[in-house]
Amino acid sequence: MNIINKIYGHIKMIVGNTIYKFIEEKKWKSGKEIFHVTYYSVANVGDTVLSYCVRHLFQYYNIGNKFNITKVNEKVDLKQISKMNHSKMVVVGGGGLFLPDSNTNSVSGWQWPISKDYLHKINTPLILFSIGYNYFYGQEPGNIFVDNLNEVVNCADFIGIRNSGSIQALNKLLTIENRTKLMYQPCTTTLIRKFIQLTPKKQTGRIALNMAFDRPKLRFGDNELIICEQVAKAMKILDSEGYDLVYVAHCEEDLEFLHYLNEHAVNYILKDISQYKPQEVFNFYNKIDLIFGMRGHAQMIPFGLNCEIITLSTHEKMKWFLQDINSMDWYINLNEDIKSISDRMIDIFHKIYNNPEVTERLLSEQNRLWNITTENMRLICNIINCD
Repeated sequence: MNIINKIYGHIKMIVGNTIYKFIEEKKWKSGKEIFHVTYYSVANVGDTVLSYCVRHLFQYYNIGNKFNITKVNEKVDLKQISKMNHSKMVVVGGGGLFLPDSNTNSVSGWQWPISKDYLHKINTPLILFSIGYNYFYGQEPGNIFVDNLNEVVNCADFIGIRNSGSIQALNKLLTIENRTKLMYQPCTTTLIRKFIQLTPKKQTGRIALNMAFDRPKLRFGDNELIICEQVAKAMKILDSEGYDLVYVAHCEEDLEFLHYLNEHAVNYILKDISQYKPQEVFNFYNKIDLIFGMRGHAQMIPFGLNCEIITLSTHEKMKWFLQDINSMDWYINLNEDIKSISDRMIDIFHKIYNNPEVTERLLSEQNRLWNITTENMRLICNIINCD
């Protein structure tokens, strides 16, 4: 009897797989899906929110409502290529995907491990959307990356780069023919209120801080102790001035900063949002007036939700974003004049907090980024022949 049951189960499995394969082939042949290559659910909540926002932006513009979501660090094989080619288009991004670590590989040299041969097998529109050049100070691009970069730019139908600084850095690695193909496409998280309906923002008196602790040696060099002591000292001053302070961790590593706050006896609420869903992140930042942010998305997400931001920078991408929104007066380089970090934080805070001119600039720059995005979405529509 057991043998008969096993035979029956095996036949059922084969039939079931055949039906499943038939349904899958029919689905892909419909050409309705967007094949989205992305970090869609990781321990870094900024990437989770970003992935969500990219899809909602495409839905907002009626470019596509169905998505086949694939992790950007997965090995690209012929099965994936086949699914891509039966899709409406392939969207890669957003995020700082031009980075040599996180997904170290000898295939492409960046986060998406696709070979040059496989790039040429994609015969549906290839869209790189809101991607950044994320090399840290001291990291240098290798030959594999430069070679693959030129090939992917040559093959792609639209290359949207998330800040002007990344465009300038990438152009140094591209052939003259490829340089003209890079377009400025702001990160979708900077535009959240434009395409996702949320409750109006109100003043709460809550000030947030985020410190990034991945790759501490690349971020702080030998000055981690001094830098972190200075930041904690500034938060103690704000605490004594009566502000409600919140320490927000975008990744588990960010919790490493807590002992600096504790050593300075800072009163704060801890919010570890690393596993939050996008709507939970929106709700959280909707109750924050201003954030001192060290992670890229600890400045871009709050900006997109109309929070005031002060950037604590250990990476060029932070400066590049502020340059693009004409707001370098919100910038603090944590690796320069390190003994004055606390004074600079407090000085900038008092200049911009609850300042109507700052709010007006934030909204004006957000509108400008939205207009750029609208034009880019029109170009993508033309590429795929939107109905």
